[in-house]
Amino acid sequence: MRTLTHTDTGTVRLELELSVGVIEVCAEDRDRAEVTLTPATPGDEVAAELIRRAQVHRDGWRMMVTVPRPASAGTTVIRTGGGVTQTCINTGGGMVFQSGGHTIINGHVISGNTNTTPSGGAVRAVARVPRGSTLVISTETASAWTHGALERIQFRSEFGNLRAASADVLNASTVSGDITAHVAGSVTVHTTSGDVELGPTHEASVTTVSGDVEVTDLGGTAQAMTVSGDVHIQAIADSQVTATTISGDIRVTAEPGVSVRTRTQTVSGRVRTPDQAGA
Repeated sequence: MRTLTHTDTGTVRLELELSVGVIEVCAEDRDRAEVTLTPATPGDEVAAELIRRAQVHRDGWRMMVTVPRPASAGTTVIRTGGGVTQTCINTGGGMVFQSGGHTIINGHVISGNTNTTPSGGAVRAVARVPRGSTLVISTETASAWTHGALERIQFRSEFGNLRAASADVLNASTVSGDITAHVAGSVTVHTTSGDVELGPTHEASVTTVSGDVEVTDLGGTAQAMTVSGDVHIQAIADSQVTATTISGDIRVTAEPGVSVRTRTQTVSGRVRTPDQAGA
C-alpha cells in the first residue's frame, strides 16, 4: 500500500492516470487530498511493483498521480453478429473477459455489478478529496465510482465505466464504457457502445453509436444523437429536447403541467413525445 498526500490545503484538481484496476473517489469535509494505492488482488506482485513506480506531481492546487501501465497489457475486442461486445484484456498476470454486461476473470463468471478486477497488475486507487474539487481520470479498463459533490469530472476511458454521484460539470468519453450520473448540472458524453444514464440535470449533450441514452429528470435542454441506440428523456421542468437516431426509438415524456419543446428525427425508429401522447 502507498498513500500520496497533497501538500496544499483546500479544493484540488486531481488528475489520475490508471490503466487497469478500480478507482474510487470520495469528496468529503477534509483539508487535503490523498490517494491510496493498493493491489486490487492481495499478493499481486505485478501491481505492487506498479505502485512502487507510480509518480506523483504537485503544482499548486493540482495533484497528478500516474500509475504505469502493465508491460504486457493488451486488449482485444470482438463484436458478434448479435450485437454483443466481447472484450479480452491481458493484464500481464491474468485475463479478464467482458461480454454482454458480464465479467469473466480467469475462468470465473463475475456479475457486472460486482467491484471485482483482474489479477496481474490491477491497482485499486482510493482518493479522498475536499468537497467541490475537480477530478480528471484517464484509463483503459478501470471503472470509477465517485461519492460526494465534485465541481467537475473529466473521464476518459476505453472500456471502463463511470458512476458519478454529483458534479456541476461532467465531461466523459468512452469506447464501450457506461456512464451514469446521479446528479449533474451540465453533461457532455461521447461514447461508441456504452449506455448513458443521467439523473437530475439542467443541460445534457450525448452522442453515441449503439448505446442507449436515458435522462430521468431534465430541467433545461438536452441533445441526444445516436445511430441505433434508444433515447428516453423525462422532463420535470420546462425543457427543450433535440433527439436524432437512425434506427433507435425516441421517447420524450414530461411531468403534468410541464412544457417540452421537441425536435426529433429518426429513419426507422419509433417516436413518442408529450404532444403525441396527448393527441
